[in-house]
Amino acid sequence: MPGKRDRLKCVRLGAFRALEHSKTSEDAMSTPVKPKCLAIVVCESVVEDIQTRNKCILNTFNGIFGFRFPCVHPKLVVFATLTNGHGTIPLELKFVQDTTREVLLGLQGAVEFNSPLDIADMVFNLHNLPLPAPGPYSVQIFANGEPIGERRIQVALANIPGQGDQGGPQQAGEQP
Repeated sequence: MPGKRDRLKCVRLGAFRALEHSKTSEDAMSTPVKPKCLAIVVCESVVEDIQTRNKCILNTFNGIFGFRFPCVHPKLVVFATLTNGHGTIPLELKFVQDTTREVLLGLQGAVEFNSPLDIADMVFNLHNLPLPAPGPYSVQIFANGEPIGERRIQVALANIPGQGDQGGPQQAGEQP
């Protein structure tokens, strides 16, 4: 309903203007607004309804099993919700092996906020994630170079009775 959405937007803009007037213009210029990360969800897929812009987060998980290491996980989707930003804010997403602190994959982009009251839902599709060894990994989100959110993922060796190691890298989740 366009009328309802327009009214809500006017209320948001009015609230932002009140916040803007409570600071001096010098304070507003020297203190960049740091966005807040409200949620990070790791899943297999995110589907967005074109008409409503509502999102469906499908098949969430906290861990990945590999049949041998090193291996490659074919696809992982990160859904993140951000707020409290203003203007164009550079973002960076890193996939990190926690034990070595090595960044295994990184993505850069930007998000646009009209007001600190805006909420931005971000979807990051990560393909062919290298997994050198079992252990803890993290998805980290940075705004303006500062960390604003982190989600851990545990990677473990799949135990299949009666099957030995046949050597070589393999995709995570595939049987030898």
